[in-house]
This record gives sequence, structure tokens and C-alpha cells, in this order.
Amino acid sequence: MRVKDISPDELTTNRYNLMRKGFLNRKEVMSFIPCGARRADQVIESIRKDVTLEGLENLDHNTVLARRVIAYVGLTEKKITEAYEALKKAPTSTKTQSAQ
Repeated sequence: MRVKDISPDELTTNRYNLMRKGFLNRKEVMSFIPCGARRADQVIESIRKDVTLEGLENLDHNTVLARRVIAYVGLTEKKITEAYEALKKAPTSTKTQSAQ
């Protein structure tokens, strides 16, 4: 299955909003890491195994913590927040420039 193209601005906004939410389901993991359903399931399963190895338990088998997905990708909450703040401070986005 093909993954749709996502602009960097949209990806930054999605990641920030999902980070603030605190937990992600499969569809949200697909949005956070531009990937398909199969890859999202692999990410979730890998995170669940790490949680089990730490001696913890997932109460909801359909969601994972956003901070664990952020760590899996190799990002930090600080980097996501800084990217979002920089995007908000940008004078205009590419969408408004192309519309004019």
C-alpha cells in the first residue's frame, strides 16, 4: 500500500498535536511516522515488547504512549516543540503563497 505524501509543515503539526494528546492508536502512529498499517503494527508490537521487558503492562492493547513512539523514532519532545514553535513563527506558509 502506498503512503500518501505529507508536507513537512503538516507532519510537524501532526506530531506536536499527537505528542500533546499523550497516547496513540494505530492510525495515529501511521500519521506520526509516515508509514502504512503493517509498519505501524510492527512499531506498536515492538513498543509493547519493551514495556513487557520493563515489567510493566499495557492496559489498553490498542494504544501506546506518545513518548515511547517519540523515543522509537529517535526524537525528543523538545525537538518536536521547537519545530512547531518555529513553524508558528514563520511569516507565511507555502499554501498561502501559492494561493496568491
